[in-house]
Amino acid sequence: MQVSRAFDKTLKQYGISAKWLSEKSGVTQKMISNFRNDTQSIRTDSLDRLISALPPECKVYFATQMIEGLNLDDLIEGMDGVELSAVLAKIGDRLKSPSFGSSKNTEVMLFR
Repeated sequence: MQVSRAFDKTLKQYGISAKWLSEKSGVTQKMISNFRNDTQSIRTDSLDRLISALPPECKVYFATQMIEGLNLDDLIEGMDGVELSAVLAKIGDRLKSPSFGSSKNTEVMLFR
């Protein structure tokens, strides 16, 4: 699933407003709205701040939405059991981490 669509679906599912999220994350309401409506790309550091501001259950829901949109067969094709196990362990560790979504990464990669 597209990042902006999964994010919008998450906010709708939990009744989170752009105003509340803006106050918690420091990202402007306009940027949040534009990202949700897929009219503007977002930098990874801004997306990271948005995700960090979400309650834990919202983070899990968002991650689930992203995973559901992947074609896992194509993604894991060619991995052996050890490699796949390592990837799944990393994902699990990241989701369990209290800092999920709060990395200091300011890479300018854009998401749509």
